[in-house]
Amino acid sequence: MEPMNNPFFMLRDRLYAAAAAGTAVIAEDFRLQRAIEAFQPLSASNKVFARLYAMCAGLAQAQSPALQLAECIALADAVAVTQMPFQDARDAADIPARTMPRLAQMPYRTVAEAVQKIENGQHRAEGTEARRLMRDPRVLAAFLKSSGRRGELAEALERVAESVYGEALIPLLTEALNLTDEKASGQQIVYLRRLAGGDQAELFLSLAQNAEAPAGVRVQAIEALVDYPEYADILLTLWQTEKGKVKSAAIDSLLQMGSPLADQALEKQFEKAKDSNNALAAKGGTPLCCAYAERELRAALEQPGETLIRNTEMLANKPDAADLFLLCAHAAAGCEEQYRKRLRACLNDILCENLCRRDDYPYRALIRTLYAEEPEMFFPARLFLAVVTDPAQAWCELESEAVTQIEDTALLMQGISRVADLPWKLTPDFSKTREHRYSIEVFAELPKALTDFLGECCRMRGAVSFDAGRAFLQAAKNLLDHCTDGEREQVERCVRSLTETLLEKTPSAEVVRVCAAAHGKMAGKVRDLVLNSLRISKYVPTTFTFRGLLGDTGSAIMLADLRELENILPQQSDIPTELREKALGEVRAMLRNLNS
Repeated sequence: MEPMNNPFFMLRDRLYAAAAAGTAVIAEDFRLQRAIEAFQPLSASNKVFARLYAMCAGLAQAQSPALQLAECIALADAVAVTQMPFQDARDAADIPARTMPRLAQMPYRTVAEAVQKIENGQHRAEGTEARRLMRDPRVLAAFLKSSGRRGELAEALERVAESVYGEALIPLLTEALNLTDEKASGQQIVYLRRLAGGDQAELFLSLAQNAEAPAGVRVQAIEALVDYPEYADILLTLWQTEKGKVKSAAIDSLLQMGSPLADQALEKQFEKAKDSNNALAAKGGTPLCCAYAERELRAALEQPGETLIRNTEMLANKPDAADLFLLCAHAAAGCEEQYRKRLRACLNDILCENLCRRDDYPYRALIRTLYAEEPEMFFPARLFLAVVTDPAQAWCELESEAVTQIEDTALLMQGISRVADLPWKLTPDFSKTREHRYSIEVFAELPKALTDFLGECCRMRGAVSFDAGRAFLQAAKNLLDHCTDGEREQVERCVRSLTETLLEKTPSAEVVRVCAAAHGKMAGKVRDLVLNSLRISKYVPTTFTFRGLLGDTGSAIMLADLRELENILPQQSDIPTELREKALGEVRAMLRNLNS
């Protein structure tokens, strides 16, 4: 019997389709009901078929339809393998691939815990276990129900679903769009844009034009239309007729698209300088945006101040603006140091964020051009570009500069992070004042060259500022928190070396804690913390600090270090007497606590 005409195989395929659509619509799934009815005569042939029919017939009334559906699929799969062998005479190339993977029935407790965490936005989708879990229809249904949630954990969960279901996820995400909740985010469109691309153009267009749809959904759909220049006239109409977020999204998309219609729409508005115009000019690289940005920047350059720093935002999304970047750099040269640092940070943030938004050749070329002209001024962006383009060689290529500009290196590396099994990413933020921060994925596995460099860079540098020390410490914590089991050894070796140096140059209790987290040797660390703090920062660690480190060092090591300090502190003549005596009092107070 041909499998496509066999009631059993028709039923099995409808069970998979029901799992993909979600258990909420089982009662209305007339195709499934038709398949169950067609299978009913076969149920008299053996006990297994009878059981399968009874389970399927009871799906609509089941207390836990997702669990029963998984059981039906598991039994149908077993029947297909053991009781219904068949030969298919078609060539392998003619047999269509399954649009859904084989589903799985996971233990109820495991599923219940995962579903609760997904619903609360707390589920961390990591490892092969996450992919196995996603094959359970109940977990898939929970993901689809919460697919409008934003955030890194939600993104990681979607990536897992994407790896399991592939393009079969497209209709499920489309159906999951909530057009009745006015607060709906439309986050599913972000996923559909990545998964389906041009195949969903009509959907994006219909949602963008749907006046009844939630604003969040319409905004996401309008942003997705950036990829379709043929819809520029529709975006212009939306800008002319809509209000609020939808209106703003329409003109933003036109500007990012680079459409001449954007310039026609804004020509009169851009005749005068306004903060709102500055924000619009920053969105695109159209001739009007470039001319407006140049006019306002040149005016601000006549007397560099806060206006110039604000106006640098308009250099975003303009790969041909090298001359304006250099004019700002030259203006900074004659300003006081603190202002120059702020302006430098803003310029480099813009260059890095260009790559995060659109990693295209013109933006890479812009950074290389600026670095060739002003290497010190634009080193942060050049280092970022090196890490993005060739992370394994970046630290060899720019090692001496990365050590010389140690604070830039530290500020860049503190932005390293990852979520679940997603690739490592960098979030550049040199100015620490950005309203929106952008990230870019840089590598799936940590390059050994990076951890080797981080472990030694502070040792190669004579002095390290406390700001750089804090940034390196944040990078170390991020590496420890997010590394895989395979990366753990190289990360801990890197962090132990880094914290040993930071304890000498920028001592703090946090350095000791991070060293402990990397399984560093704790003997002598409290002693070094106290002595280096007194010598470098003139800070006296308190009894509270010692108590906080007990769990990291252990009482025996703490006791030994404190006793040694009690003996050697009076002999440290390079430390002012007042500081020595104050520190000695704290040490003895902690000793009394430990001995009591």
